[in-house]
Amino acid sequence: MERRRLEIILFMIVLFVGVDSMKDVLPKPENLENALCWQKEDFTVIEKTCRPCQGIEFSVMKAACIPTGFREKVKCLKSGSEVFKSCPRPSWLEERIFWAFEVVMCVLGICSCGIVVLRKKKIERDMIARVQRQISAAV
Repeated sequence: MERRRLEIILFMIVLFVGVDSMKDVLPKPENLENALCWQKEDFTVIEKTCRPCQGIEFSVMKAACIPTGFREKVKCLKSGSEVFKSCPRPSWLEERIFWAFEVVMCVLGICSCGIVVLRKKKIERDMIARVQRQISAAV
């Protein structure tokens, strides 16, 4: 019972600290109508890196986070609003996922090859044992 109570208290602390630290990320009410200004006007990218969305950002910044899971900060030139927009996954992440897939497939191929070799040896051993039994029974 005490452990459960402690878990609830820790969860609440993490929840409140996490929400408090997100104040700079959460959109302000005056920016809600300008959240999609980058679709209507020219913009400049403020943060050059495309960052992954985390936790509460998926529910708060739906337009920016849901399509790709990554976001970048832009400034609309006409209205002067600073908003987040969705951006494609970084190429280094795509490359890392590709190479992880290649490594997994290589390991899987080597394991499959090893299993085939072991099975072939067992079948050959069984065949030799059967032939030896037939020869010894005939003599």
